[in-house]
Amino acid sequence: MIPDKPQRHTLNQMKDSNLGFSKLEVLTNGAGRGISSTRWAVHHCSRLFQYWKVFSAHALRRSLADVLIRPLEKVRVMVAVPRPASADCSRQSRVDLARNCQASQGGSHRSVYGSGTRYKSIIQLLSARKLRVETVAFIRAVIIYFGLLSLPIGGFLTNNALHADQPPLEPFAFRVVATGLDFPWEMTWGPDGFLWVTERVGKRVTRVRPKDGKKTTALTIDDVYQLDSGQDGVLGMALHPELLKGTGNDYVYLAYTYDADVSANGPNRRVKIRRYTYNAILHTLASPVDLITNLPASDDHNGGRMVLGPDGKLYYTIGDQGGNQFANFCNPIRSQQLPTAAQVKARDWTTYQGKVLRLNLDGSIPKDNPTIAGVVSHIYSYGHRNPQGIVFAPDGTLYACEHGPKTDDEVNLIEAGKNYGWPHIAGDQDDRAYVYGNWSASTGPPCSALTYSTYTIPPSVPQQKESEWSHPDFVPPLKTLYTVDNGYNFQDPSCALDEQYYLCWPTVAPSSLDFYTANENGIPGWENSLLMPTLKRGTLYRLKLSSDRRATVGDAIGYFKTPNRYRDIALSPDKRTLYLCTDSEGVTSGAMGGNTATRNHPGAILEFRYTGLMSGVNVPAK
Repeated sequence: MIPDKPQRHTLNQMKDSNLGFSKLEVLTNGAGRGISSTRWAVHHCSRLFQYWKVFSAHALRRSLADVLIRPLEKVRVMVAVPRPASADCSRQSRVDLARNCQASQGGSHRSVYGSGTRYKSIIQLLSARKLRVETVAFIRAVIIYFGLLSLPIGGFLTNNALHADQPPLEPFAFRVVATGLDFPWEMTWGPDGFLWVTERVGKRVTRVRPKDGKKTTALTIDDVYQLDSGQDGVLGMALHPELLKGTGNDYVYLAYTYDADVSANGPNRRVKIRRYTYNAILHTLASPVDLITNLPASDDHNGGRMVLGPDGKLYYTIGDQGGNQFANFCNPIRSQQLPTAAQVKARDWTTYQGKVLRLNLDGSIPKDNPTIAGVVSHIYSYGHRNPQGIVFAPDGTLYACEHGPKTDDEVNLIEAGKNYGWPHIAGDQDDRAYVYGNWSASTGPPCSALTYSTYTIPPSVPQQKESEWSHPDFVPPLKTLYTVDNGYNFQDPSCALDEQYYLCWPTVAPSSLDFYTANENGIPGWENSLLMPTLKRGTLYRLKLSSDRRATVGDAIGYFKTPNRYRDIALSPDKRTLYLCTDSEGVTSGAMGGNTATRNHPGAILEFRYTGLMSGVNVPAK
């Protein structure tokens, strides 16, 4: 029935209402086929229908149906039935699962894509739900308003923001560049126009041509030590800024784990940083030179990111080696420990765990490194947990991101000689949902006699609230994702399968960090932003910075949410194209909840190309 006095809602009013439009997410491919990554037709049509009465005349509704329904018949969506989640995580046994598939590296999701999928037109999908034609017409009108079907060439991916009150986000064309990579770790745009990638498990460096995904192996490192269940292998990489510029500095710096004593019982993992020279004719790396060896390494929390700073120094992150948790719960956390002068002289780097290092390009200690506790070493900052992202802004400001325990992933502004609190503080010093229980210091029964629990700390284990610790050099994070109140239920029933509760902990598992500086053709509104890929939620987060770059502005905005584990990000020189590489295995999460070890694009490089603003629809983020 047509209402006597139609309600005169504008589309802007409808957009501001609680319809959940920010969760609409349609991925299209140039062939005209599309993927609905949130199955919006199922979730939102009933809510949209109540706004159908904004159209004041039956004739108008019929006209809209005639004009707008036909295009929907040609638009096809991929429909998939979620498959049961697998308990397998990165090829691990159930015994190893708790040790290595943890919150800092884990996540959960039921697959939206994958085998068993089939394409249907939107009309078929909506008809299957027995929706009225008028409703379909109205949905089409709303979709057009948001630009979801006003496709540029190649299609685009709309983005899923964290909060419904954020404006519609920018359109991106999507393309799979390459597949078959063996756990890509570091990825950077090279001066030759190729993407340079380290493959952690593959033990190699691969150059990938973006236009067609052609892969060329530049180097395979035979002495890499890597286990399937670990977080070791070929890790960080940095390209010399004069690579291929004719100066003779055609250097590439690599970090990887190795066994320092093959005759011992069990591996003696260590990290070395090595310099290679690139042969532009053969497209290979050769002439290795070890810069520093015997750095701490583990099967867990190796950090492993490297960047060459504008000051001509190498910066390398080392995690806390997974101490005080899971299978390593009796190993002490050394993030607060600092070396003595005698240790530095003896090249004993044991206390380098949980640190950001700064090295000369020959591996030596820079003379202007900070003096900490009376000693100058490679240590630039300390008190870190597992920093897997590090990046410089153009003005030399240094940022890093690190995994939190059960809460409080951090984004930090890194300054020389500063202390970032771990393990005494996670996130802000607020006594919320975190207490430091030092298992290695158990009195009475020794730690070896205890059974580890991440939820209950036994009386023999010393405990300390965040407010009970202080340090004059402590620096709080720029941003935490996320902090929860005391009493939060960390054993969410939706992640009870095989007691994988860590998959539902309020962390995103930040895996890398990049800085966005736009040029005249860049993405409007993105200038002065940090870009942070994540593992658990399969999302790229953008954090806007203040004008002085010493604080974040507003909430993090999430892009490209898919059932993938995003490991690293690279930017094209024109700043309009983003590349994300994905883990080959492991659990992740996404829009539908639950958990899965089935990823959408395992071991791949994905391209997201900005296609420009659509007038009247997209508003640049402030």
